[in-house]
Amino acid sequence: CCTGQGVNIGIIDDGIDDNHSVFSNTDFGEMLDFSNPPGYLYGAEHEDNIGHGTGTASIIVGDPGTWEDHGWLWQFIPDDVPEEYLTGQFDAFTGVAPDATLHVYKIFPGGQPASIAGIERTMDPNGNCGDDLLSLPVRDFCFEDHLDVVNCSWGSPGYPLNHPGSIAAGAAVDVGVTMVFSAGNAGPGAPTNSSWQSYVLPGNPADGYQTVGCPGCNPKVITVGATKKYSPLWSDGGTTGGTLDGTIASYSSRGPTWPIYDGSEETYDKPDI
Repeated sequence: CCTGQGVNIGIIDDGIDDNHSVFSNTDFGEMLDFSNPPGYLYGAEHEDNIGHGTGTASIIVGDPGTWEDHGWLWQFIPDDVPEEYLTGQFDAFTGVAPDATLHVYKIFPGGQPASIAGIERTMDPNGNCGDDLLSLPVRDFCFEDHLDVVNCSWGSPGYPLNHPGSIAAGAAVDVGVTMVFSAGNAGPGAPTNSSWQSYVLPGNPADGYQTVGCPGCNPKVITVGATKKYSPLWSDGGTTGGTLDGTIASYSSRGPTWPIYDGSEETYDKPDI
């Protein structure tokens, strides 16, 4: 039951290492590169030289592998984690929907045009709708091939009704795509760098609240925050000891959203999960 058989899942991210051993049994659909310039920094075509898209995809459709197969994770492990904690950590790792068909859309780097192109493709994978998808009625026959679920672990600050990515994501939901976005990493415990500061609503104190990014700001999409799960691998201070207890991660963006448009006082309650 519930292995994803017959379900078409999309991931809009920085590409994927589809030759990785955890994808040895994965059913891949189309893999397209919308990044601009194509292949810059992140690898040629759909390839992922950073690891973010590959890691996210493994959570969705990955097969069991060994710790040695997950080399991209080494960069996130504190230097003081004892070797014995690493042994067998991924020997029984399986994605949540290993039998699903995975479609990969690479958008980094590329900004809003690449993001919107990726979202539009999930609405119309066979390209029958033409170049102006967002102007078509939601019941148009050309959307019948839309994907079922799409994961997007990224975002940027903005007003829900004005943000181009938010508008595109809402349109995708309207035609039947379940769109899932991250809330963001601009919570109270996030580093106070320029990227984090951009999520703070102009005129608000920089306390990490009202920092949910878009398209996750759209009420039609499912927006997911981060929690801390107990593991001997991770802890708050970069030292071992297992302090991760299932509470909201300090860096996770808090709601509500920015006002629905500049000048409004109405906001949306986010994240959803």
